[in-house]
Amino acid sequence: MKLSDLFETPREVQWVVPRSSRREIEDGAEIVVWVDPIKIDAAWKTDSNFYIGPHGTNNAIGNRYNNFGEWLKQGIPVEMSQVYLGDNGIPFFGNGRHRFRWMLDHGATAIPVITGSDRAKEFHEKFGTSNHKTVLTEDAEKDLYHNKRAVEILEAFKKWLKSKDVKVKDIMTPSRLHNGMLYTVPVRDFMGGAYNNLRMGFAYEHNPEHDGFQTVGTENGSKVYIVCKVFDFDIADGTLSRMPVNDEVFIHELIHYLDRMRQRNKDGSLKFIKGTPLGKSGYHSDPLEFNAYFQQGMHKVMNALKSEKIGSYKDFRDKYLNYFNYWGFISKLTPEYKQKFERRFYKLYEFLLNKNVDKNL
Repeated sequence: MKLSDLFETPREVQWVVPRSSRREIEDGAEIVVWVDPIKIDAAWKTDSNFYIGPHGTNNAIGNRYNNFGEWLKQGIPVEMSQVYLGDNGIPFFGNGRHRFRWMLDHGATAIPVITGSDRAKEFHEKFGTSNHKTVLTEDAEKDLYHNKRAVEILEAFKKWLKSKDVKVKDIMTPSRLHNGMLYTVPVRDFMGGAYNNLRMGFAYEHNPEHDGFQTVGTENGSKVYIVCKVFDFDIADGTLSRMPVNDEVFIHELIHYLDRMRQRNKDGSLKFIKGTPLGKSGYHSDPLEFNAYFQQGMHKVMNALKSEKIGSYKDFRDKYLNYFNYWGFISKLTPEYKQKFERRFYKLYEFLLNKNVDKNL
């Protein structure tokens, strides 16, 4: 799969009922229900024994997660997962938890599953969706899906910081930069084991060149660092609970992380992806940077819409277009990517408008 395919080529998944459920469905004991995988994930993650974390972390068996991704390239219809509602309200899988996790990680916002007819109504009320199509692509709904994941980590990190009234040097791990020091903590320490290859933190540089940055492939090819604030002085004695976080920079860098996590070698390790360096021609039209800048602006739009209403497209454009234009981002795009931006910006408006209409029905 080419990198650009993540953002530009829609791919609809074809589903089939697994052989083991065909008789039960004919007899009325089981039924197909379309679910929102984000809702399933939120409840499923409390199952410490069988929950599979993002990108095949936690409780995955062998290489089944990555093997499914390779198998899917054949274009063969996929058997639906079997998911049931436990007495404690937590969903549990009879089969197919690896493929469900893979679909969730790769942008699916609606997935059909097999569940018991006796609790189908309650199951649908908790996890159901009116969307009956599984599409793997970067569209407006998927943009919002990944933005939500980024915000989830951001909020967890900020909450963790506020709870730590200790010095940076007493709890974060230091490592040398080319002209300063990096202080980080594993995200698994404050998110229950998820994102086990990601570290978050702060840095100081003698001559700062960044608002935030990301390094991929450090420490035996397994760690990813995201820094959400760079200072021009040593922060070792600073108090964690008082450390500022640049939300927009964080979202930008975390989107890079989520994008890169979808680019894996067959053994599950991270691929080396050489992006376009800042200041070089084509930097803003690099697919990775284009996506990160768009998501950064979209985060600002979503925050604004918490207190504002969606009107006409002209009003939407007048209000929010500049949210995306960091350092002249839009003006620096190539003609091709300016067109891509316009299409994506309008799709975002259209999706949010329809979502708002549905909410008010």
